[in-house]
Amino acid sequence: MTLGDSEFDTNSKTFCAYPFVSVATLARGNYRLCCEADEFSETIEDIDLDAWWKSKKLNEIRGQLLRGEEVDACKGCYRREKQGLLSKRIRDRAILKEFTLSLDSPVLQSVDLRPGNICNMMCVTCNSSYSSKIQSENQRLQAESALPSFVDSSVGLANWSDRAWSDLNAKVSTLRHVYLSGGEPMLMPKLVPFIEALHDDCSVALNTNLTVYSPRLADALKRFVSPNVGVSVDAIGTRFNFLRYPGRFDDVVTNLIRLRKALPYARIELNFTLSSYNIDQVVPLYEFVRSFHGEHGALALNLNKLTWPRHLCAENVPLHLRTKLATELEEFRVRDKILIRHT
Repeated sequence: MTLGDSEFDTNSKTFCAYPFVSVATLARGNYRLCCEADEFSETIEDIDLDAWWKSKKLNEIRGQLLRGEEVDACKGCYRREKQGLLSKRIRDRAILKEFTLSLDSPVLQSVDLRPGNICNMMCVTCNSSYSSKIQSENQRLQAESALPSFVDSSVGLANWSDRAWSDLNAKVSTLRHVYLSGGEPMLMPKLVPFIEALHDDCSVALNTNLTVYSPRLADALKRFVSPNVGVSVDAIGTRFNFLRYPGRFDDVVTNLIRLRKALPYARIELNFTLSSYNIDQVVPLYEFVRSFHGEHGALALNLNKLTWPRHLCAENVPLHLRTKLATELEEFRVRDKILIRHT
């Protein structure tokens, strides 16, 4: 049956189709039910993908959902719904309806993967789990007993093992949706053979900092009807250079032009993560998007809100500045009839 045919689609306050169709991982390899669920202790290096998909733990979770019970790893969605907010469980129902839902014999059709923390950046709002450069810096400071106690010093997984990639490649025949992040995908050469093995009608999306460019990866995306490439851009000019050190905004612009030419039918989306560092950069970035559109082709803009670390969240910015930003965005929406997506 499809999700739309299921009584669980709208009636259940707990059911979610993700555990029946999808697997997600963190950059350090831990499995998750989706990109917003709590992580499990099991990693893709401890237990192969096929074994995890058929595991007792995952089957027990599916059973809980079918019985209308809450799943501990999903408490974030339940909490948002109790607060009257839109959860990922509900927000993604339209996406999940594209998959065939087999309650008795689940088939893996979607993956949300971060295949390691290999990265060339040390962004100020990131941590060692997602950046190998930050991890190396933290390890150096720890050796010198100079790492502050409040700094997240967790150790990431630089690269997946050959066995983990082999397990993933064995599943390409059933995959209909693939999301890839990192770390930095442009620095992961094993991604290319995986992407090349996917069906032409597979929906493919990846997120990159685009301070580096892989012609081979761009070429691998050309055969898909409408690949989605998200580019992390939290500011423009010198503010970008500070927030996303040692990246250079000029390099991103150059690579955006290259990517737009290489993938004329792709959806290229700038992902802006709002924090106390860059609340004044939303308007300049919007103006950049409009200018780029006129010269080189369309860009979309997606606004995310930083949730960690808490001291850098936009809620800490004075109310009058937040109100000013909301007013300006509304003016843009009315004036240019632009849809700025919020997540």
